[in-house]
Amino acid sequence: MARTALSEYEGRWRLVGAADEEPVVELADTVDDAPVGGAQQAVVAGVRVPFAELTRRWLAGESFGRRPPPEPVTGLRLEIDPAGGFAETGAAPVPWFTDEGVLESRARPFGGRIAQTPSGVFLLLDKPVGWARSHDETAEAPPRLDDGDTVITDRLLLEAGRLLRTVSVVTDGVTLSRMRYEYVAAS
Repeated sequence: MARTALSEYEGRWRLVGAADEEPVVELADTVDDAPVGGAQQAVVAGVRVPFAELTRRWLAGESFGRRPPPEPVTGLRLEIDPAGGFAETGAAPVPWFTDEGVLESRARPFGGRIAQTPSGVFLLLDKPVGWARSHDETAEAPPRLDDGDTVITDRLLLEAGRLLRTVSVVTDGVTLSRMRYEYVAAS
């Protein structure tokens, strides 16, 4: 898969859809499931996966099942500038993980910068909130927030002329959640 140039993300985008993606994952937690060494495992589509591997792949934006179709929603704009910064404006009635990692029922815009890794393009805050860990831009999927309990990645992908934003969350090392947002170029 060819890497997309960061310049292709530049411009103004407007939110047109959102979806909450539920992971299709079970914890393998019975005595018979416990592997030698005791590392926790998950079962994804009938296949055992070490939980650390599952969370790594989840935070990189990988789906383990069907991607839910987005529900129509409007009211939010995302602007990505040529210097690699981004800013959001507006409001939308969508589940939203804020810049501080709090799940809200409405979007709370924030800004920052974009980073590109071999895994994709990610939105990061200019600097982490005071209680969070420093950004690790060498990570496969650099977190927008990692406060020790909650890790949030915010990945962008261009697909068929649309900007797809995947916000993946791991809480307490075991609870997975994800929001998907779909944008089109703003006129």
